[in-house]
Amino acid sequence: MVKVIIPNFIKEKKILNKIIIKDICKRSFNDESFNIVYENRSNGRYIKLIKNDEVHYVCLSASKKEYKGRNSFLSQYLGTTFCRYETDDSLNKKMEVYLLMNNEESFLPYQKFIYRCCKTLQINLLNIDEIIFPFSTYKEIKNVRSLTSDRNTGNNSSYFSDTGDFIEFFAKCYGANGKESVFMAMVVRQLTEKKIVIYQVEDHGQKSLSNPDKKILLKNGFEFGESIISEEFNRVNLNATEKDLRDQPAFRLNLFKKFGDKKCYLCDCDIDSLIIASHIHRVTDIKNDKTITDDEKKKQIIDGDNGLWLCANHDKLFEYGLIYFDDRKLVISNRLSEEQKEYVKNITTKFMSSKVNECMTAGDTFSYDLSSFSIKETDFNENMKHYLDLHKLRAEKKEKL
Repeated sequence: MVKVIIPNFIKEKKILNKIIIKDICKRSFNDESFNIVYENRSNGRYIKLIKNDEVHYVCLSASKKEYKGRNSFLSQYLGTTFCRYETDDSLNKKMEVYLLMNNEESFLPYQKFIYRCCKTLQINLLNIDEIIFPFSTYKEIKNVRSLTSDRNTGNNSSYFSDTGDFIEFFAKCYGANGKESVFMAMVVRQLTEKKIVIYQVEDHGQKSLSNPDKKILLKNGFEFGESIISEEFNRVNLNATEKDLRDQPAFRLNLFKKFGDKKCYLCDCDIDSLIIASHIHRVTDIKNDKTITDDEKKKQIIDGDNGLWLCANHDKLFEYGLIYFDDRKLVISNRLSEEQKEYVKNITTKFMSSKVNECMTAGDTFSYDLSSFSIKETDFNENMKHYLDLHKLRAEKKEKL
Protein backbone atom coordinates (compact mmCIF):
# COMPACT_ATOMS: atom_id res chain seq x y z
CA MET A 1 0.00 0.00 0.00
CA VAL A 2 1.17 3.50 -0.87
CA LYS A 3 1.12 6.27 1.71
CA VAL A 4 0.02 9.47 -0.01
CA ILE A 5 0.90 12.72 1.77
CA ILE A 6 -1.20 15.63 0.54
CA PRO A 7 -0.92 19.26 1.71
CA ASN A 8 -4.06 20.84 3.12
CA PHE A 9 -4.29 23.51 0.42
CA ILE A 10 -4.53 20.85 -2.31
CA LYS A 11 -7.28 19.15 -0.32
CA GLU A 12 -9.15 22.43 0.19
CA LYS A 13 -8.95 23.37 -3.49
CA LYS A 14 -10.21 19.90 -4.45
CA ILE A 15 -7.39 19.53 -6.95
CA LEU A 16 -7.30 15.74 -6.57
CA ASN A 17 -9.88 12.98 -6.29
CA LYS A 18 -9.52 9.29 -5.52
CA ILE A 19 -9.53 8.30 -9.20
CA ILE A 20 -6.57 10.58 -9.94
CA ILE A 21 -4.71 9.48 -6.80
CA LYS A 22 -5.23 5.84 -7.73
CA ASP A 23 -3.84 6.51 -11.22
CA ILE A 24 -0.80 8.30 -9.79
CA CYS A 25 -0.04 5.42 -7.43
CA LYS A 26 -0.40 2.87 -10.19
CA ARG A 27 1.92 4.75 -12.53
CA SER A 28 4.43 5.58 -9.83
CA PHE A 29 4.56 2.37 -7.76
CA ASN A 30 2.43 -0.02 -9.82
CA ASP A 31 0.19 -0.26 -6.78
CA GLU A 32 -3.43 0.93 -6.78
CA SER A 33 -3.96 0.66 -3.01
CA PHE A 34 -3.26 3.75 -0.94
CA ASN A 35 -4.05 5.60 2.25
CA ILE A 36 -4.08 9.39 2.51
CA VAL A 37 -2.36 11.53 5.14
CA TYR A 38 -2.78 15.30 5.13
CA GLU A 39 0.01 17.67 6.13
CA ASN A 40 -0.05 21.30 7.18
CA ARG A 41 1.75 22.77 4.19
CA SER A 42 0.61 25.89 2.35
CA ASN A 43 2.83 25.87 -0.75
CA GLY A 44 4.64 23.50 -3.07
CA ARG A 45 2.28 21.96 -5.62
CA TYR A 46 3.36 18.39 -5.04
CA ILE A 47 2.37 15.30 -3.14
CA LYS A 48 4.64 12.66 -1.61
CA LEU A 49 4.19 8.94 -2.18
CA ILE A 50 5.92 6.58 0.23
CA LYS A 51 6.17 2.81 0.05
CA ASN A 52 8.62 0.82 2.12
CA ASP A 53 11.76 2.97 2.20
CA GLU A 54 11.11 4.72 -1.13
CA VAL A 55 9.71 8.27 -1.46
CA HIS A 56 8.42 9.85 -4.66
CA TYR A 57 7.83 13.60 -5.04
CA VAL A 58 5.06 14.09 -7.60
CA CYS A 59 4.69 17.60 -9.02
CA LEU A 60 1.16 18.36 -10.24
CA SER A 61 0.39 20.54 -13.23
CA ALA A 62 -2.54 22.93 -13.36
CA SER A 63 -5.87 21.40 -14.27
CA LYS A 64 -7.95 22.58 -17.21
CA LYS A 65 -10.05 24.66 -14.82
CA GLU A 66 -6.96 26.31 -13.30
CA TYR A 67 -5.03 26.88 -16.53
CA LYS A 68 -4.23 30.57 -17.16
CA GLY A 69 -1.27 30.40 -19.51
CA ARG A 70 1.90 28.55 -20.32
CA ASN A 71 3.88 29.51 -17.18
CA SER A 72 0.98 28.72 -14.86
CA PHE A 73 0.65 25.20 -16.25
CA LEU A 74 3.74 23.46 -14.86
CA SER A 75 7.02 25.40 -14.95
CA GLN A 76 6.23 27.65 -12.00
CA TYR A 77 5.62 24.60 -9.79
CA LEU A 78 8.61 22.50 -10.82
CA GLY A 79 11.23 24.64 -9.10
CA THR A 80 9.71 24.43 -5.62
CA THR A 81 9.16 20.69 -5.93
CA PHE A 82 12.70 20.16 -7.20
CA CYS A 83 14.28 22.17 -4.37
CA ARG A 84 12.26 20.30 -1.73
CA TYR A 85 13.20 17.02 -3.39
CA GLU A 86 16.90 17.95 -3.47
CA THR A 87 16.97 18.78 0.26
CA ASP A 88 15.31 15.49 1.21
CA ASP A 89 17.90 13.21 2.83
CA SER A 90 16.10 9.99 1.82
CA LEU A 91 18.47 7.50 0.23
CA ASN A 92 15.84 6.09 -2.12
CA LYS A 93 13.91 8.90 -3.77
CA LYS A 94 12.51 9.97 -7.13
CA MET A 95 10.88 13.05 -8.58
CA GLU A 96 7.96 12.70 -10.97
CA VAL A 97 5.44 14.85 -12.85
CA TYR A 98 1.75 14.19 -13.32
CA LEU A 99 -0.37 16.23 -15.74
CA LEU A 100 -3.85 17.14 -14.52
CA MET A 101 -4.55 18.58 -17.97
CA ASN A 102 -3.57 16.44 -20.92
CA ASN A 103 -4.60 18.11 -24.17
CA GLU A 104 -3.13 20.12 -27.08
CA GLU A 105 -2.19 23.04 -24.82
CA SER A 106 -0.17 20.62 -22.69
CA PHE A 107 2.06 19.85 -25.68
CA LEU A 108 2.79 23.26 -27.13
CA PRO A 109 6.52 23.87 -27.88
CA TYR A 110 7.18 25.61 -24.56
CA GLN A 111 5.67 22.74 -22.55
CA LYS A 112 7.70 20.22 -24.54
CA PHE A 113 10.79 22.26 -23.68
CA ILE A 114 9.91 21.93 -19.98
CA TYR A 115 9.35 18.18 -20.34
CA ARG A 116 12.77 17.83 -21.97
CA CYS A 117 14.29 19.73 -19.04
CA CYS A 118 12.63 17.21 -16.72
CA LYS A 119 14.03 14.28 -18.67
CA THR A 120 17.48 15.86 -18.58
CA LEU A 121 17.26 15.79 -14.77
CA GLN A 122 15.88 12.23 -14.88
CA ILE A 123 12.48 13.35 -13.62
CA ASN A 124 9.87 10.77 -14.52
CA LEU A 125 6.86 11.94 -16.59
CA LEU A 126 4.12 9.70 -15.28
CA ASN A 127 1.27 10.17 -17.75
CA ILE A 128 2.94 11.44 -20.92
CA ASP A 129 2.80 8.75 -23.58
CA GLU A 130 4.70 10.75 -26.19
CA ILE A 131 8.41 9.94 -26.29
CA ILE A 132 10.33 12.84 -24.76
CA PHE A 133 14.09 13.02 -25.21
CA PRO A 134 16.43 14.77 -22.78
CA PHE A 135 18.71 17.53 -23.98
CA SER A 136 22.13 16.27 -24.95
CA THR A 137 24.17 19.48 -25.35
CA TYR A 138 24.28 23.03 -24.05
CA LYS A 139 23.89 24.36 -27.60
CA GLU A 140 20.72 22.32 -28.07
CA ILE A 141 18.99 23.66 -24.95
CA LYS A 142 20.00 27.22 -25.88
CA ASN A 143 18.55 26.87 -29.37
CA VAL A 144 15.30 25.28 -28.22
CA ARG A 145 14.81 27.76 -25.39
CA SER A 146 15.38 30.63 -27.80
CA LEU A 147 12.75 29.25 -30.19
CA THR A 148 10.18 28.80 -27.43
CA SER A 149 10.90 31.97 -25.44
CA ASP A 150 8.56 34.93 -25.29
CA ARG A 151 10.55 37.90 -24.08
CA ASN A 152 7.38 40.00 -23.87
CA THR A 153 5.83 37.88 -21.12
CA GLY A 154 8.04 39.34 -18.41
CA ASN A 155 8.09 35.88 -16.81
CA ASN A 156 11.65 34.76 -17.53
CA SER A 157 13.23 33.85 -14.22
CA SER A 158 16.72 33.13 -15.55
CA TYR A 159 19.11 33.85 -18.41
CA PHE A 160 22.33 32.06 -19.26
CA SER A 161 25.12 32.38 -21.81
CA ASP A 162 28.53 30.94 -22.62
CA THR A 163 31.30 33.54 -22.21
CA GLY A 164 33.88 31.13 -23.63
CA ASP A 165 35.61 30.53 -20.31
CA PHE A 166 32.50 29.82 -18.24
CA ILE A 167 28.71 29.86 -18.29
CA GLU A 168 27.14 32.92 -16.69
CA PHE A 169 23.72 32.32 -15.18
CA PHE A 170 21.45 35.18 -14.09
CA ALA A 171 19.10 33.89 -11.40
CA LYS A 172 16.14 35.80 -9.99
CA CYS A 173 15.90 35.31 -6.24
CA TYR A 174 12.33 35.81 -5.08
CA GLY A 175 9.98 32.95 -4.19
CA ALA A 176 9.03 30.64 -7.06
CA ASN A 177 11.37 32.52 -9.41
CA GLY A 178 14.31 31.58 -7.21
CA LYS A 179 13.27 27.93 -7.17
CA GLU A 180 12.82 27.92 -10.94
CA SER A 181 16.30 29.44 -11.31
CA VAL A 182 17.77 26.56 -9.31
CA PHE A 183 15.88 24.06 -11.47
CA MET A 184 17.13 25.58 -14.75
CA ALA A 185 20.69 25.94 -13.41
CA MET A 186 20.71 22.24 -12.58
CA VAL A 187 19.48 21.38 -16.08
CA VAL A 188 22.32 23.39 -17.62
CA ARG A 189 24.77 21.74 -15.18
CA GLN A 190 24.01 18.36 -16.79
CA LEU A 191 24.97 19.68 -20.25
CA THR A 192 28.37 21.27 -19.73
CA GLU A 193 31.63 20.62 -17.96
CA LYS A 194 32.40 24.34 -17.84
CA LYS A 195 32.34 26.35 -14.66
CA ILE A 196 28.96 27.98 -14.05
CA VAL A 197 28.89 31.33 -12.27
CA ILE A 198 25.60 32.37 -10.68
CA TYR A 199 24.72 36.07 -10.67
CA GLN A 200 21.94 36.65 -8.15
CA VAL A 201 19.35 39.12 -9.43
CA GLU A 202 17.50 41.17 -6.84
CA ASP A 203 13.81 40.36 -7.19
CA HIS A 204 10.92 41.99 -5.28
CA GLY A 205 13.44 43.34 -2.77
CA GLN A 206 15.03 39.93 -2.14
CA LYS A 207 18.76 40.24 -2.77
CA SER A 208 19.85 36.63 -2.74
CA LEU A 209 18.62 33.08 -3.06
CA SER A 210 17.51 31.34 0.12
CA ASN A 211 20.21 29.50 2.06
CA PRO A 212 18.76 26.04 1.22
CA ASP A 213 18.72 26.96 -2.49
CA LYS A 214 22.29 28.23 -2.33
CA LYS A 215 23.30 25.03 -0.57
CA ILE A 216 21.90 22.95 -3.45
CA LEU A 217 23.91 24.94 -5.99
CA LEU A 218 27.14 24.97 -3.99
CA LYS A 219 26.83 21.23 -3.42
CA ASN A 220 26.67 20.76 -7.20
CA GLY A 221 29.75 22.82 -7.99
CA PHE A 222 28.29 26.22 -8.89
CA GLU A 223 30.14 29.42 -8.09
CA PHE A 224 28.59 32.77 -7.20
CA GLY A 225 29.46 36.15 -8.68
CA GLU A 226 30.67 38.68 -6.15
CA SER A 227 27.94 41.27 -6.64
CA ILE A 228 24.16 41.18 -6.44
CA ILE A 229 22.62 42.31 -9.73
CA SER A 230 20.05 45.01 -9.24
CA GLU A 231 18.04 47.40 -11.37
CA GLU A 232 19.09 50.01 -8.81
CA PHE A 233 21.63 52.12 -10.69
CA ASN A 234 23.20 53.23 -7.41
CA ARG A 235 25.15 49.96 -7.34
CA VAL A 236 27.24 51.22 -10.29
CA ASN A 237 30.66 52.42 -9.12
CA LEU A 238 31.79 55.31 -11.33
CA ASN A 239 35.31 55.01 -9.90
CA ALA A 240 35.72 51.53 -11.37
CA THR A 241 37.90 51.07 -14.43
CA GLU A 242 36.31 51.81 -17.77
CA LYS A 243 36.57 48.13 -18.71
CA ASP A 244 34.67 47.13 -15.57
CA LEU A 245 32.03 49.78 -16.23
CA ARG A 246 31.53 48.49 -19.78
CA ASP A 247 31.32 44.93 -18.48
CA GLN A 248 28.56 45.49 -15.90
CA PRO A 249 26.55 42.27 -15.39
CA ALA A 250 23.50 44.51 -14.84
CA PHE A 251 23.91 45.89 -18.38
CA ARG A 252 23.99 42.41 -19.87
CA LEU A 253 20.95 41.43 -17.82
CA ASN A 254 19.04 44.43 -19.19
CA LEU A 255 19.98 43.42 -22.75
CA PHE A 256 18.69 39.90 -22.03
CA LYS A 257 15.42 41.43 -20.82
CA LYS A 258 15.06 43.60 -23.91
CA PHE A 259 16.38 41.38 -26.71
CA GLY A 260 16.38 37.86 -25.30
CA ASP A 261 19.23 35.42 -25.84
CA LYS A 262 22.54 36.57 -27.29
CA LYS A 263 22.35 36.99 -31.06
CA CYS A 264 23.92 39.70 -33.17
CA TYR A 265 21.31 42.31 -34.04
CA LEU A 266 22.79 42.74 -37.51
CA CYS A 267 23.67 39.20 -38.57
CA ASP A 268 22.83 35.59 -37.75
CA CYS A 269 25.74 34.95 -35.39
CA ASP A 270 24.48 33.38 -32.16
CA ILE A 271 27.75 32.00 -30.79
CA ASP A 272 27.51 33.21 -27.20
CA SER A 273 31.22 33.82 -26.72
CA LEU A 274 31.38 36.00 -29.86
CA ILE A 275 28.45 38.23 -28.91
CA ILE A 276 29.27 41.47 -27.14
CA ALA A 277 27.04 43.65 -24.98
CA SER A 278 27.73 46.77 -27.03
CA HIS A 279 26.95 50.24 -25.70
CA ILE A 280 25.38 52.67 -28.18
CA HIS A 281 26.49 55.79 -26.29
CA ARG A 282 30.00 54.95 -25.07
CA VAL A 283 30.82 54.61 -21.39
CA THR A 284 33.77 56.96 -21.78
CA ASP A 285 31.48 59.65 -23.19
CA ILE A 286 28.96 59.10 -20.41
CA LYS A 287 31.64 59.45 -17.73
CA ASN A 288 33.02 62.64 -19.28
CA ASP A 289 29.64 64.29 -19.79
CA LYS A 290 29.58 67.31 -17.44
CA THR A 291 25.95 68.15 -18.28
CA ILE A 292 24.42 65.19 -16.44
CA THR A 293 24.48 64.06 -12.81
CA ASP A 294 26.34 61.03 -11.49
CA ASP A 295 23.01 59.27 -10.98
CA GLU A 296 22.12 59.83 -14.64
CA LYS A 297 25.54 58.51 -15.67
CA LYS A 298 24.94 55.34 -13.65
CA LYS A 299 21.53 54.87 -15.24
CA GLN A 300 22.87 55.26 -18.77
CA ILE A 301 25.74 52.81 -18.22
CA ILE A 302 23.38 49.90 -17.42
CA ASP A 303 20.36 51.01 -19.50
CA GLY A 304 19.16 48.25 -21.85
CA ASP A 305 18.02 50.91 -24.33
CA ASN A 306 21.66 52.01 -24.58
CA GLY A 307 22.88 48.76 -26.07
CA LEU A 308 22.67 46.01 -28.65
CA TRP A 309 23.90 42.44 -28.86
CA LEU A 310 26.56 42.62 -31.61
CA CYS A 311 29.08 40.10 -32.92
CA ALA A 312 32.77 41.01 -32.74
CA ASN A 313 32.82 42.35 -36.33
CA HIS A 314 29.72 44.52 -36.01
CA ASP A 315 30.73 45.70 -32.55
CA LYS A 316 33.98 47.17 -33.87
CA LEU A 317 32.28 48.66 -36.96
CA PHE A 318 29.76 50.28 -34.65
CA GLU A 319 32.33 51.42 -32.07
CA TYR A 320 34.41 53.17 -34.75
CA GLY A 321 31.36 54.80 -36.33
CA LEU A 322 31.76 52.85 -39.58
CA ILE A 323 28.12 51.88 -39.24
CA TYR A 324 25.48 53.84 -37.36
CA PHE A 325 21.74 54.48 -37.38
CA ASP A 326 19.86 57.39 -38.85
CA ASP A 327 16.71 57.19 -36.75
CA ARG A 328 15.97 53.44 -37.18
CA LYS A 329 17.83 52.91 -40.48
CA LEU A 330 21.32 51.46 -40.80
CA VAL A 331 23.97 53.69 -42.40
CA ILE A 332 27.36 52.60 -43.79
CA SER A 333 30.14 55.17 -43.53
CA ASN A 334 31.67 56.80 -46.63
CA ARG A 335 35.04 56.42 -44.92
CA LEU A 336 34.99 52.88 -46.28
CA SER A 337 35.95 52.01 -49.84
CA GLU A 338 33.34 50.54 -52.18
CA GLU A 339 34.83 47.09 -51.65
CA GLN A 340 34.69 47.53 -47.89
CA LYS A 341 31.08 48.70 -48.09
CA GLU A 342 30.23 45.55 -50.02
CA TYR A 343 31.93 43.49 -47.32
CA VAL A 344 29.83 45.19 -44.62
CA LYS A 345 26.68 44.57 -46.67
CA ASN A 346 27.60 40.92 -47.10
CA ILE A 347 28.19 40.26 -43.40
CA THR A 348 25.09 42.20 -42.36
CA THR A 349 22.79 39.34 -43.19
CA LYS A 350 19.71 40.93 -41.63
CA PHE A 351 19.11 42.81 -44.87
CA MET A 352 20.12 40.00 -47.20
CA SER A 353 16.46 39.49 -48.07
CA SER A 354 16.32 42.99 -49.56
CA LYS A 355 18.24 44.38 -52.52
CA VAL A 356 21.85 45.19 -51.68
CA ASN A 357 21.48 48.81 -52.85
CA GLU A 358 18.66 49.36 -50.37
CA CYS A 359 21.05 49.75 -47.45
CA MET A 360 22.11 53.33 -46.94
CA THR A 361 25.54 54.89 -47.16
CA ALA A 362 26.39 58.21 -45.59
CA GLY A 363 25.12 61.13 -47.67
CA ASP A 364 22.38 59.19 -49.45
CA THR A 365 19.10 61.06 -49.65
CA PHE A 366 16.80 58.50 -51.27
CA SER A 367 13.72 57.26 -49.45
CA TYR A 368 13.74 53.84 -47.89
CA ASP A 369 11.24 51.20 -48.75
CA LEU A 370 9.88 48.67 -46.26
CA SER A 371 12.46 46.00 -47.14
CA SER A 372 15.42 48.14 -46.02
CA PHE A 373 17.04 47.13 -42.74
CA SER A 374 15.93 49.02 -39.66
CA ILE A 375 15.65 48.55 -35.92
CA LYS A 376 12.49 46.67 -35.04
CA GLU A 377 9.59 48.89 -34.06
CA THR A 378 9.07 46.85 -30.87
CA ASP A 379 12.68 47.55 -29.80
CA PHE A 380 12.71 51.23 -30.71
CA ASN A 381 11.66 54.00 -28.33
CA GLU A 382 12.51 57.62 -27.60
CA ASN A 383 15.14 56.63 -25.04
CA MET A 384 16.94 54.41 -27.54
CA LYS A 385 16.61 57.12 -30.20
CA HIS A 386 18.39 59.56 -27.88
CA TYR A 387 21.39 57.22 -27.56
CA LEU A 388 21.42 56.47 -31.31
CA ASP A 389 21.39 60.18 -32.10
CA LEU A 390 24.41 60.73 -29.85
CA HIS A 391 26.21 57.86 -31.58
CA LYS A 392 25.26 59.27 -34.99
CA LEU A 393 26.69 62.70 -34.09
CA ARG A 394 29.98 61.07 -33.10
CA ALA A 395 30.09 59.04 -36.33
CA GLU A 396 29.21 62.04 -38.53
CA LYS A 397 32.06 64.09 -37.01
CA LYS A 398 34.43 61.41 -38.25
CA GLU A 399 32.81 61.57 -41.72
CA LYS A 400 33.89 65.20 -41.98
CA LEU A 401 37.50 64.65 -40.97
